[in-house]
Amino acid sequence: MTVLGKNTIVEPQVDLVDPDCVVTNCSKFYAMDLNICTEQDCKFANTYKLQMTKDSRVDALLVWFDVGFDKGLDHKQAFSTSPFMPPTHWK
Repeated sequence: MTVLGKNTIVEPQVDLVDPDCVVTNCSKFYAMDLNICTEQDCKFANTYKLQMTKDSRVDALLVWFDVGFDKGLDHKQAFSTSPFMPPTHWK
């Protein structure tokens, strides 16, 4: 991704992001069923498109995950690390 420039931080950072700081649409780039996935399912490449929703500079790519626990449960549980949801212990 040479288009990002020489001052790019290559190590991922785990942090809270204010939802007002998100300047593009959201795009799901991968989903898997943890009940049946294989090691091969975790090796993927995918394409996605983001569209700017605000006139702003992009400082980072934001990635989060959502998890649902519902197989065989009477009380389904789910959580998200999305900036649009309450923070979790993941930070």
